[in-house]
Amino acid sequence: MHSFLAAVLVLFAGWTIAAQLVALAGGSLNTLFVAAPPFLCVVAVVYLRLLKLGGLRSPAIAHKGRDDIAVGTGGPATLAVLAVCLAPAVLFVSWTAFWVASLAILGYCLAKRETLGVSACHASVRPRGWEWVTVLCLAIAAAALTLAVSRPDLDDAFYVSEAAFSSGQPSEPLLASDTMHVEPALPFVFSTYRLATFEVLAGGLAHVLHLPAMDVIYRVFPPFWAVVVVLSIFLLAQELMPRRWLALGVVSLLLILVLGECHRGPANFAFVRIFQGKAVYLSAIVPAIYYLTARYFSPRGTSADAFLLGCAQVAAIGTSAFATLAAPMATVGALLSNWPLLWSGPRAKLWGGVAALAVPLPYVITAAMQVGTSLAHLQVETPSHVWASVFGNSQQYLVAILLLAGPVLATEALLRYRLAVPLALLFAVYLNPWISASISKHVTGPPLYWRVVWSFPVVIFAATSVCVLVQRMIEERNRRPLLGILSAVVLGLFALAAPFHTLRHDNGVTWHFAGRKIAAGDYAVAEEAMRATGDNGRMLAPDAISGIVSRFEEHPTLVSVRIAYTQALAPAMGNEAYRQRSVLWSFVSASQEPDQEATRAALNSLEVATVVLAQNSATHGRIQVLRSEHFRRTETINGYEIWIREPR
Repeated sequence: MHSFLAAVLVLFAGWTIAAQLVALAGGSLNTLFVAAPPFLCVVAVVYLRLLKLGGLRSPAIAHKGRDDIAVGTGGPATLAVLAVCLAPAVLFVSWTAFWVASLAILGYCLAKRETLGVSACHASVRPRGWEWVTVLCLAIAAAALTLAVSRPDLDDAFYVSEAAFSSGQPSEPLLASDTMHVEPALPFVFSTYRLATFEVLAGGLAHVLHLPAMDVIYRVFPPFWAVVVVLSIFLLAQELMPRRWLALGVVSLLLILVLGECHRGPANFAFVRIFQGKAVYLSAIVPAIYYLTARYFSPRGTSADAFLLGCAQVAAIGTSAFATLAAPMATVGALLSNWPLLWSGPRAKLWGGVAALAVPLPYVITAAMQVGTSLAHLQVETPSHVWASVFGNSQQYLVAILLLAGPVLATEALLRYRLAVPLALLFAVYLNPWISASISKHVTGPPLYWRVVWSFPVVIFAATSVCVLVQRMIEERNRRPLLGILSAVVLGLFALAAPFHTLRHDNGVTWHFAGRKIAAGDYAVAEEAMRATGDNGRMLAPDAISGIVSRFEEHPTLVSVRIAYTQALAPAMGNEAYRQRSVLWSFVSASQEPDQEATRAALNSLEVATVVLAQNSATHGRIQVLRSEHFRRTETINGYEIWIREPR
């Protein structure tokens, strides 16, 4: 498992560096095909050389006491467990009170002083045959699930357009101009997104395999990345609970299928959405960062592991532009959570970890400067809203109790640190109500502030708490009444959360094996609208349709794809062009009657040849505008009307 993950990180990191340099130099996909192999070879050779040399191994630390978890004795431990039981009720009453209580609980966990017993978590786990078979079966099942489920996402209007444009225009500069509207005069919509290479990889594979970019992203990528996700989870599980790693991995996969109440929830970035780079970052790279950090600071860790950690940083940025911030946040949490090992190991390892953390520093500075100047004026979210919007109005209570239970129940120092420190950082820094506005405005940008929860693998940590609780119930008979109360609360909250599972229909999930992750009816409308338009002019359509059209290698020029993207491109368009596109977007998207004179002027100025209009928006006023500009309805399909301008 480790070798497979290492190969993925090394090769994707090499690809990312090559693609970023080619894009910076104004090169094309054809240029990248030439430049990438040397970079891949160099990164691979360096890793293999370090792997052969070894070095930086820590001396073994004397083992004391039990090696996994133990029940604390005395009053404070009992009070801490009772406080965890009450945490959901406190959260229901007041998020601020819950925030204070959480910090108090985590402070208690981190303040406990005891001798570090270096345990099985410092020894290499050697899976038995049946365990290998179990992991393999789960990886195959996960791959099949990603192919079977479809959860359309309009973000793909941008992401897939990058892959489609690079595949269809291999001689054009990479990530230099607009890929959605196909307006040569418009720049690439978000400059920081030029750092992401996930979509460029999809475009490169599509070009080499002579496949549509949509097929690579929706049919080739999901099963592969699903396997990477499963392996990352089990590898981190081996570091957290080496004697029960298989159970922990299985519980983590089950929670991924359960904790899907909200669109922003971590579980919704796993198997149902693994075709997007940011989902790969959150579901595969973040666990890999925590796994590699724990492995590196263990006695068996070597320089090769530090190099892999640096590769994980680069690979993270390749999957998502936001990882320029999120990956260092995750690495800081991972480093600090291994403080007992860091403190007791050789100082050379500390500098190795710092060096890995410094890898994305240039990206961080660039991204922070651009965010601070362009998005700081937008409204910020409060930490309480972030918490509820990520974990859900119903499931947030289960998440809360599980995240807090793990550090309290794990009295073995290393496991407790690993579970408590990242959560303490989340509450004390990232969701701190006194500094959250500054973080939102000047670091993440208000639209993306909620992604501070991407700083650690929430689902795996929650699963660890479940496994710890079950073990204690089995082994600690004298504490069963207290643990029984906690178990009853967890089961009750699980029953509350279960109806909002990830695979439910109202989560946008449908079942269609090996299909494109697009609503079939909307896809048919997009194809018909493109056929009707040809090369005659621009197409105007609602976001649901234009956002599909933009994913094709060849498509008509679009007036608008999503209004958010139009707003981002406004400075490059100019005030008048932006106003005209906004008027036309409102014409096909807004509920109020259009400004007929402004709409006619915009239709003519932008040379619109085709208009796609939802039937429930085809009011008398809109039809009157279209007919006055010589449009005629040629098709009614799946709730949409297609209007074509006739020659005058």
